[in-house]
Amino acid sequence: MQLSILIPTYNRANYLNYLLPAVAGCMKAFGEIDWELVVSDNCSQDETAQLCQRLHSSISQLRRIAPPQHLYTAEENLFFALNQVGGTYTWVLGDDDVPQAETIGELIRQIQQEKYDLMIFNSGSIDYHGHRLRMIRTPCHTPILEISFQDFIRRTGCWFVIAGFSTILLRTDCVKGKDVQQLLRAGKIYSHVTFLVEHFSDKKFAFINKPLVWYRQNLIDIRPASHWDNVARRENTFPRALWTLSFIRQLKYLQDKKIIDEQFFPSILDQTLTHRFRLFYELITHLIIQIKLNMRLNAHLKMNRGDFNEILDFLKSCSPAEWDLWKHLEELFALQEKAAGRFYYGRAAREYRAKFSFFWNYMNKIKKHFIHPFFDRFQYGYHIFKTPFGWCACQPRSIALLYEELQFIDPKSRGHEIIFSDTEDELTSAMQNGTQAIHRENSNKLLYYVPRKRKKESKLNRIKGLFLKARFRLLEMIKGALRRLRLR
Repeated sequence: MQLSILIPTYNRANYLNYLLPAVAGCMKAFGEIDWELVVSDNCSQDETAQLCQRLHSSISQLRRIAPPQHLYTAEENLFFALNQVGGTYTWVLGDDDVPQAETIGELIRQIQQEKYDLMIFNSGSIDYHGHRLRMIRTPCHTPILEISFQDFIRRTGCWFVIAGFSTILLRTDCVKGKDVQQLLRAGKIYSHVTFLVEHFSDKKFAFINKPLVWYRQNLIDIRPASHWDNVARRENTFPRALWTLSFIRQLKYLQDKKIIDEQFFPSILDQTLTHRFRLFYELITHLIIQIKLNMRLNAHLKMNRGDFNEILDFLKSCSPAEWDLWKHLEELFALQEKAAGRFYYGRAAREYRAKFSFFWNYMNKIKKHFIHPFFDRFQYGYHIFKTPFGWCACQPRSIALLYEELQFIDPKSRGHEIIFSDTEDELTSAMQNGTQAIHRENSNKLLYYVPRKRKKESKLNRIKGLFLKARFRLLEMIKGALRRLRLR
């Protein structure tokens, strides 16, 4: 069998009722490969089992599997199901996403070629009700981008593109029968991303720049607080542990296996539908939010000193040069411990609020300019950056264009204004050529430049200008006088 379409689900019979016939119709329309449709039912309490039984008569390739007991996360359900499928390749499909029939042909073509071990397709985005938000979630110039999987993570991050199930097509033999218990002890949420990094870092990878599905924004994306608070209570940890402590332990898991080094995490650029951000700073933001939540949470849901030190020690090991950040974080956590229970009163509470306000504004500023931490030097009239995309040189006047181009996961050079290169030597040569070309352009402009004669300002226009200035000053004097009267 060439393809297994795997749909992990829990209490989504209303979606499966439309999704299963749609997927079967798309596959039968091409009819070029042997395939199966596997629903991994995580002990649903709705009509999922009855629905699969009813549809089996019209979809002979459909079969339902279920774990012995309910698994608390979709990641655990995925790991269970990967051992039950029989195809050479497995397409993991979310139960609420909508396949795009036009790309199924490309998916089948890639399966028949068997060139790559792991493929991630592009996708569109729709809201919870099915309205289109974006035609393409991940901007890319190249039709098929062949890079290493770790480089792809550096360019797209861990919490957006790869975290979605529905765009993943993987070779089943690479993951079948793998032990995941140690990984799940490190952390469950986003563990499938860590799992893919562990088993595909040395495999052949490609990003296929065609939208395979419409990725649906679910209620967790719209109202995330209550869902993740419930997950934290179930795991007996603090609310932001999923994006801080749990995620860091998964990174340590990869470091212990010598798959990544300490410099891997600070080099990751993540993205949302609207903007890019440095994952390193986003994790620090979650840590600051958790320190704020500590002021109002019960003791068993607070982040304790031991967890804080574990997070901070890992961040220091990744980027020891940013000691000012670690100093501010330590001071903020110490003030929070001192002010806990006296949020509105006392000197400690006032100091905490002032420190939090300063640090929050400081983090927002450095997050806004995500490219600045990659700055290397200034040379030949260019700002030079060492980015996850390679070496980059940008003229000072073209910084806005650079931010625009970096929305793509494979940014391209724009003439002499922005230059991308794989090596530093190639970049230096391109900058020298660019500087010479700019000098030639400027000299040509000066050669044929004819100064324009300045028009003589009329007497009436001068009088109008003087009148407007006098009127503005008079209004300012009146406002000042009224302000002083109110103060009295």
